[in-house]
Amino acid sequence: MLKLSRFIRRLKRLDNLYSSIFNLVIKLIKQKIPLSQVEDFMIDTFSIPVCDNIRANRCKLAPGLKFRGYIASKRRYYHGLKLHIVVSDKRYIVEFEVTEASKNDVIGLYLLPLNLEGKILYGDRAYNDYFAEDVLKECDNVKLEVIKKKNSKRFDYYKQRLVAYFRKTVETAGSILTTNFPKKIHAVTLDGFIRKIYYFVLSFNINYLIKLTYN
Repeated sequence: MLKLSRFIRRLKRLDNLYSSIFNLVIKLIKQKIPLSQVEDFMIDTFSIPVCDNIRANRCKLAPGLKFRGYIASKRRYYHGLKLHIVVSDKRYIVEFEVTEASKNDVIGLYLLPLNLEGKILYGDRAYNDYFAEDVLKECDNVKLEVIKKKNSKRFDYYKQRLVAYFRKTVETAGSILTTNFPKKIHAVTLDGFIRKIYYFVLSFNINYLIKLTYN
């Protein structure tokens, strides 16, 4: 068995191949589940703390206020990163991006390629951006449906119920993914920390492919 240091060095060599491996896994999943069978996609953001709040001021791994984020659902701050994921209604991760915790969720929406081939993308109220809706519909033929306030010009009661229903899929996938994270992700550098997040996402899709193959 390889020693930990040797394993980490070999893992770093895979950085240039990561995108190819991730795309290959997605391609194999699509062979099992054609895109014609996928009706909708969901987007959501999950917080990934780098350290405890009490240590935020002296955190060397992620220094600065740009890593200071807020979890509205839990009404608390944290210090770390945000993981933006796009999940299909079949519950596998199609695209993802990692940003600093202070970045708005809409920033993740702009950073993702969103190659969804004319499908509907559901999101929560954090992705309420009229400009993004118009651009996605006009340029990529992707319809962005998000939870809106009642006083919004584009508010539709029945669509809001539909969005709330479909969002359960991405919440379930994100919960399974983050549950597999260790209590503490050990890393010496921020790049190493992000690299491990990438491989957790990859392992999530590999596990999905294995279950899809043998079930």
